Amino acid sequence: MGEGPILYVKMQVATLFLEKGNQKVSKKLLEEGKSALDNMVDVDASVHCSYSDLMTSTRLVKTTRTSTRALFSILHKQRCSNFWNHYCCTLCSLTALSFCRQCQSFEIAPSH
Repeated sequence: MGEGPILYVKMQVATLFLEKGNQKVSKKLLEEGKSALDNMVDVDASVHCSYSDLMTSTRLVKTTRTSTRALFSILHKQRCSNFWNHYCCTLCSLTALSFCRQCQSFEIAPSH
């Protein structure tokens, strides 16, 4: 197993700590995540997204004076939106890649 799945789980755990109000532990895991992410090659999009999502959540918690329940309701909607955008972009990329591969394998027979 590579580092990607481990980092993904760590970011999910850090998000839970943040939601419970333990910003200190969440920040520590976020910093470890940044260090690990900087040293990784060929990072899966879901891993990068989980790190970015946690960083955004951490910034929102620091800058807002909204109640915790309302804040995480907003964050949940944001995560769903981010997931949907990521999902759509991935489908478009796979479709384009598939189309390009089919074009490359298709050869036009020379006319005589």
